[in-house]
Amino acid sequence: MNFLVSVQLKITDDESGKMKKHNETYLVDAVDTVDASAKVTEEFDGATYDWEVVSIRKTKIVKVLA
Repeated sequence: MNFLVSVQLKITDDESGKMKKHNETYLVDAVDTVDASAKVTEEFDGATYDWEVVSIRKTKIVKVLA
C-alpha cells in the first residue's frame, strides 16, 4: 500500500533568525500507517531541525512507474 505522509519542518531562517514552518509530502510504500510513520522517522533520523508527522493517509495510487 502507498501512503501520503505530510511532514512539517521547523527551520530557522538564516537571514531573519525567525522560525519558519515548511510542509512536505512524501509517498511511502508501507504495510500500514505505523510502518509509514516508522519509515519517515528513519528518514529524518539525525536531522538538525525540528520536524513532525502531521498526517498519514492511504492513497489510491497502485504503483509508481519510474
